[in-house]
Amino acid sequence: MAHQPTIVVPAFLSRGYHVRTDLPAHVAASGHPHVTVAPALGPSPQIARLVGEQLLKAGWHPGDSVILAAAGTSDPVARADLHTTATLTSALTGSRVELAFAATGDPTVAEAVADARHRSSRPVAVASYLLADGMFAHQLRNSGADMVAEPLGTHPRLARLIANHFQRARTPIAA
Repeated sequence: MAHQPTIVVPAFLSRGYHVRTDLPAHVAASGHPHVTVAPALGPSPQIARLVGEQLLKAGWHPGDSVILAAAGTSDPVARADLHTTATLTSALTGSRVELAFAATGDPTVAEAVADARHRSSRPVAVASYLLADGMFAHQLRNSGADMVAEPLGTHPRLARLIANHFQRARTPIAA
């Protein structure tokens, strides 16, 4: 059986350890000779737009405090990516966007919400930087924020973004 070219699109929002180390190791261990690994989905202006749209759907208004809530990481590359996404989201919304974590990392989402409340009387919105519902999304909903955006996986254009990553990775194979 001939090996067909294969493309892996990592379902990760930053270029953390799993994308840079685990995934390439698994691809190498597979023995498949023709695998292209697409970049992580973020950071990107497209992902930041999805974050902003999810915030709007949650009830965010200009001037509200915004917390970008990620699962968490100790990886410096992933943390830099998360800060980039916070900066992109801030540029889109015109609001200061603070980064917080549901698991690994400081501050926690609940701490960031409390800090935002201490700084301002404006409502506090949590922008979910998660792909799916689950334990971390539950933590966001219990953070004390006035509104919590849905995970990005519920956004109808995320599938198109993944397909675009696939197509860009496929182009060198097809040539």
